[in-house]
Order: sequence, then structure tokens, then C-alpha cells
Amino acid sequence: RKNFGTDPLAAAERSLATLNSFGFKTIRLFLYHFGSISLYREPETRLRYLHTIDRMLDLCDKYDIRVVACLGLGDEKYAKAAGETWVDLVADKNSKSRQLAEAYARTIVERYK
Repeated sequence: RKNFGTDPLAAAERSLATLNSFGFKTIRLFLYHFGSISLYREPETRLRYLHTIDRMLDLCDKYDIRVVACLGLGDEKYAKAAGETWVDLVADKNSKSRQLAEAYARTIVERYK
């Protein structure tokens, strides 16, 4: 969101074109949404978020770059979003925070497998 000028999409495309010109074939991305409950409760927010990922992956395809996506499922922000602790997220498979993390993983894997 910062330092990408007035057209972040164009800046992203220039970056991918540059990586491609240097022979890069794979990049690592962080698809963290930080446990935002709004991603699940607000369909418009969810669609906008997923649409952004769609556009990003389309650009990667355009420049023949594959993606290793890190989801950040162990991030304590899932716990904070659910009003729990990091221990709840990690140790309690029935915790709200674990359910958020697993729902996010399912969403991403099912959509982009």
C-alpha cells in the first residue's frame, strides 16, 4: 500500500517483468490477511480480497512466474481477531482462532489448487 506510486498494479507488473527478464521462475508471497473476521463475515470484503489475489496470480502467469504462497496460519493475529490467545490457536483445535485459520486455508487451497 505504500511506496508504489499512484498505480500500484502497474508497479507490480513492472516488478514481475523485471524478475522475468532476470530469469526468475518462482517467487515467495505472503498472503496474510491477519485473521480478519471481516473476511468471513462480509462477502464484499472477501470477494475484493480474492479478486486481488486472482489479478496478482494472473500477472504472475503472464510473466511465467510461479508462486510459493505463505498463508501465515500460525500468526497470533488470528487469536487476537477471535479474542483468544496464541496458545488457543495452536493447542485447541476447537478454538475460534483455529477455525478462522483453517477456514482461510480451505478458501485459498480450494480456490487456487
